[in-house]
Amino acid sequence: MPIDSASAGVDTARIRLVGEFDGANAGLLHDEVLALLSRIRLSRIVVDMHLVTLADSTALGTLVSCHRAAAAAGAVLTIEAPSPFVRRVLWVSGLQGLFGLAPPAVVASPRA
Repeated sequence: MPIDSASAGVDTARIRLVGEFDGANAGLLHDEVLALLSRIRLSRIVVDMHLVTLADSTALGTLVSCHRAAAAAGAVLTIEAPSPFVRRVLWVSGLQGLFGLAPPAVVASPRA
């Protein structure tokens, strides 16, 4: 899974994940977040997940761990533009609010 990180302002970093985010590569995100937090004072880390095709329970645990590490350093970690798969996994696990995501819109079904 490729990871791109870049500055998105004076105190904001952006990390873009691409492909499958699972136990085989979840440590890459954790390492990147810790490296960013140790190098510069951040108030926000944005994880762009619009190109993530799969996220398993290890990935979710890693996101929570990164969120806690950011909070301990005085920063907020949010998820931006989650793919439909990621949005569903976060919703089912009850984690969407932790990462600054609104619950999915409820569409009323027409009555017969």
